[in-house]
Amino acid sequence: MAYGPWAGARWRTVWNNGYYRIDVQWDFCQDIENNKTKISMMGQRIASLNGYYSFTYSAVQTGVGDFNGTKFAEERNVSVGGGGTTVVDCTDRHSEVTHNADGTWPSGQVCGWWRFNVPLASHNVPTVGWTAFNIDGEIPTIPRATTPTLSSSSVAMGSAVTINLPRASSSFTHNVTYRFGNATGTINSNAGTSCSWTPPVSLAQQIKTSTSGVGTITVQTKNGSTIIGTKTIDITLTVPTSVVPTISGHVVAEATANIASKFGAFVQSKSTLKVTTTAAGAQGSTITAYKTVIEGRSYTGSPCTSAAISGSGTIAVKTTVTDSRGRTATKTTNVTVVAYSPPQISVSNVARTSDEATTGTCTYNYSISSVGSKNDKAFYIQYLNGSTWTDIVRMSTDYSKSGSQTTGAIFGVDATTKVRFVAQDYFTSVIVEKEVGPTFTLMNLGAGGKSLAIGMLSSNNGTFETGLPFVSGGVRYTAKKFIAVTNTPQWLKVCTLKNSRDSDSAFVHVYTGDGWNARANQQTEVEIFVKDSFQSSHSTTDAFGGSYNVVGTYHAGIHVRVIALSASSCEIWLHLPWPYSSGFFTIESQCEVEVEGKCQTDAPTGANQTMGNLTPDNRGYPIGSVKITYDNVNPSTNMGGTWVQFSQDRVLLGQGTGSDGSTSMTFGAGQTGGEYKHTLSVDEMPSHYHASKPLWVAGGDNGSNNCVSGYPTPGKAGQYGINTENTGGGKSHNNVQPYQVIYAWRRTA
Repeated sequence: MAYGPWAGARWRTVWNNGYYRIDVQWDFCQDIENNKTKISMMGQRIASLNGYYSFTYSAVQTGVGDFNGTKFAEERNVSVGGGGTTVVDCTDRHSEVTHNADGTWPSGQVCGWWRFNVPLASHNVPTVGWTAFNIDGEIPTIPRATTPTLSSSSVAMGSAVTINLPRASSSFTHNVTYRFGNATGTINSNAGTSCSWTPPVSLAQQIKTSTSGVGTITVQTKNGSTIIGTKTIDITLTVPTSVVPTISGHVVAEATANIASKFGAFVQSKSTLKVTTTAAGAQGSTITAYKTVIEGRSYTGSPCTSAAISGSGTIAVKTTVTDSRGRTATKTTNVTVVAYSPPQISVSNVARTSDEATTGTCTYNYSISSVGSKNDKAFYIQYLNGSTWTDIVRMSTDYSKSGSQTTGAIFGVDATTKVRFVAQDYFTSVIVEKEVGPTFTLMNLGAGGKSLAIGMLSSNNGTFETGLPFVSGGVRYTAKKFIAVTNTPQWLKVCTLKNSRDSDSAFVHVYTGDGWNARANQQTEVEIFVKDSFQSSHSTTDAFGGSYNVVGTYHAGIHVRVIALSASSCEIWLHLPWPYSSGFFTIESQCEVEVEGKCQTDAPTGANQTMGNLTPDNRGYPIGSVKITYDNVNPSTNMGGTWVQFSQDRVLLGQGTGSDGSTSMTFGAGQTGGEYKHTLSVDEMPSHYHASKPLWVAGGDNGSNNCVSGYPTPGKAGQYGINTENTGGGKSHNNVQPYQVIYAWRRTA
């Protein structure tokens, strides 16, 4: 039980005969939870009502009793003077009274007993026996407000919850209301023992950035129109999972100019998609994010624009919106992308119709993506006429075609003629160039009789020239110059080797460098050795072996590729890493050689053979090598590899055991030692002494012989000396020999 505090002692008049009045002293406290009141009776008071009535008695019969009917008799000595008042203390007695169910005091309830009996024969003296103590009307009603409970402390909006109302009295009714955020409402205004409530989904508008919130249910308990009390209980309301943002619009449009009007469709590798999404939150939420995924790439915002579509066919455009509650909605729109690839050209042959003919035959195959038959198409063959490309044939009717075209008399006798094939569509042009060399001339005597050419026309400059490789000792020798004109690193196609015998090899020597305007890095030579250019028993992936070596200025961008065409033929390519390149190359070969000397920016494709790199860093300075430089320039700058500076502030000493003629010492690899300055200890100094002048004492006492006081023994002959004074600073001395500072580097990779 949990009784509250006592209300405070008070008096209740219980008897009055006109002469005397009797009051009982009492107090009460209440246990609201258990609907009880505790009564305490602890004293009596007798008052004379005028100045004439009085009495004195030594054995007044008094006392109080409890509500169980137990009476506790006591006797007291009491004296009441005329017009006076006397208080008689009684032993405190308690009584518990249970209120009615509605908390009201039970009328007529006996709360104890009292008596005051003066056994005197005098007139009007109190002679009251045991009398019931009744306090109707003086005890307040105990509040009996109902404490509600819920069938569930958390409920989704739109779902029902039961509010249990365990009322104290069947006469009680309840007014049930709610508050959630700023929203309020009445659930039931006359509920009995329970009521049901379905929180409306619209309450989600009170929690725009969360999926749940805490509200309050208030229960007001009434007895008729009288309000007994009010109790509250918290309830957690959650936003149903069905409350998600909505996507009302999802428009995918062409973002690349002119494609939609030209093709009426999305085009592979050319179209970019503009995705516009219209979305709204639900029940007060707002849209916080848009995410669109196309071909595995994500884009944010609305509208958003994609990168060029790489695929074709059906492409899914998936957009997910997120609202302020973290709820999402997704919309997927499939679009059709028409296949497209750049034009392709295959040229199988460009040659004179006969050895010395000026006409030729061009055999070709081309294809252009139709893009729903709406793509532009053109194919033409041209030759370089001076500085102008002139049409041999031009076609615009077919998206693909294989054919052969005979040219007019466009090939010079003594000159190389360039021919190009062009396939063109709406987006781009693809060009393939070929060359037709001059007709073969075995011998030509130059004008004036002072020039001679073999296998070519003479340039008439007083020289002997040859357009044929010459053979000596079974080795073919040839040479050619090259010029790369584009301002970018390029690949030089040196030659094609062909052979039908095993173990034949070739050696290529390329002389080149960085530009031609007195650049510092012009002096670079690359030696390429292809060994065993015929391996009939091997595949093209490992048919050829070889190596290359960079002489002179090294550059890490120099690469060599030997591309196998078959088991008996290969191409030799050299990557020139400089913006401008020029030079010439010589070829010594046991194989048949087709000299090229052409440059291109695209890397060659095909079965690349592994070539050993014999550049200076791999050849002369393997890992672990040491290099000395005067300037602080890391050797990797010119030689490649990874170099670290080491041995700062130290001289280098050879590993092993050595002797200086008297002492042997062993030094391990990587060991360090020595010190810049050293202070000699006594043991390290040369053995030596300092002489002092002796003093002779002949005898006698100290004073008569003028001896230094404290040294000779008075009266005793002998030789005595004195210490010299200290000298020297005791500082360390320099151990560093005369030196010249350089930079030491060690190769680590």
